Amino acid sequence: NKIYDLLFAGYVLICRSHPVRERLENPQAIARLHLACRRIYSRSAGTHFYIAPGLLRVCHQVHEEATVFLYENTTFRLESVFTVNKFLNIVPAADAIRKLELRHSTYGEPRLTEDRKWKHRHDKKWMNTCRRIAENMTSLEHLKLELQICDWPTQLNLAAAWAKPLLVLKGSTGIHRVDITLIHDAFNEQRLQATANVVARAMRTGESKVRPELAGDVTTIRPIKLAGPQEVT
Repeated sequence: NKIYDLLFAGYVLICRSHPVRERLENPQAIARLHLACRRIYSRSAGTHFYIAPGLLRVCHQVHEEATVFLYENTTFRLESVFTVNKFLNIVPAADAIRKLELRHSTYGEPRLTEDRKWKHRHDKKWMNTCRRIAENMTSLEHLKLELQICDWPTQLNLAAAWAKPLLVLKGSTGIHRVDITLIHDAFNEQRLQATANVVARAMRTGESKVRPELAGDVTTIRPIKLAGPQEVT
């Protein structure tokens, strides 16, 4: 158990293979998930080493013993909505995952009205993905999220469209530790950090609705007015 605890104590980046590149080499190839980065860092061991997923295929006994540590100790990094849904479709023990890192970018406002269907489809997919994470990863304790907000116009409050999926992501019991990084070109880092702190507080609570005092912390934060095409005041 000590060996398993040291081995599966770092980070694992999971991403899908490049579909266009694989189809050029093999027309019948399909996009698959794989470990893009095996080099991890163990806080307990204090050294860098390579994870050995082949250990799970040594025998049935080792597989049963080590799988628990794999899902409970490892921090899974998922960097696309497609990867998250594919991962949830094939992972056998999503309810045992405790640490998760996500990276997502919202869909910007299209210039043409007829192209808004792509934004609606993208936003709906992200909402459903957050709902699936909350329903399947019931043991999630630590969530680290990097969200790039491309919506405009928008505001930095919990009633904004970009914040609603995050309140769904917390589930019914909340998450013990939430670290959020917000990115938006029209807001300074101080306002983004203040909003991220409020959203993290809202995601840590298990209440079905956000309390008024939590939502009110950032309702006075307003977007910076654009002075020109590339100039922000």
